[in-house]
Amino acid sequence: MLRASVASMVGVLAATALLGAQNHPGFAGSWTLVPAASPTQSEWGAFGPSLVISQTENAITLEGRSQRVEGGYGPGVGSSPLLFTPGPYWHAAYLMDGREHAIEMQTAEALSATPLFRSVASNGDTYRATWTGDRLVIMVYGSRTATLPDRSTSTFKRTVRHALTLDQDGALIADSLIIADPRPGSIRQEAPMPARSTYRRTR
Repeated sequence: MLRASVASMVGVLAATALLGAQNHPGFAGSWTLVPAASPTQSEWGAFGPSLVISQTENAITLEGRSQRVEGGYGPGVGSSPLLFTPGPYWHAAYLMDGREHAIEMQTAEALSATPLFRSVASNGDTYRATWTGDRLVIMVYGSRTATLPDRSTSTFKRTVRHALTLDQDGALIADSLIIADPRPGSIRQEAPMPARSTYRRTR
């Protein structure tokens, strides 16, 4: 009787685990940003105006286009207007096992110039990606080296959190938060705020 009870319990646990894995949403497909449903992300969103996702049981790949910001520096902060233009295409692959892995990043950020920086370059990142219920959470850890208007450089660490899920209408919801080291200086730096991007599947 005891052996039968143990066997039944093991079977129930295995079935529950399998059911949980099968309940993970499928993100694979082509997606387009819905600006009206992404008020904090304007017309760009967390991953650009469009996004292509490939997904297997254990891995996910995201492909999109970055945004380049030019101008906004000179003798005085904000002395030239900011110009937003499409940047290079990018892709990122993640293993969804909760372990820390190295991630291959672009050598130059899409953010090429701002009122504070002439350019920002990645120094190499690591990530962890795991399911939390029906939500895929991707944590990216790394540092950036910024070239300032006077051509000096400054290095700072940052953490990026993306949480992906599908809403009841099948839209892809990406909740993102970026936390970076504070930059010394007199310019006020507001606390980081989460941003939500909504994407509709196109195919």
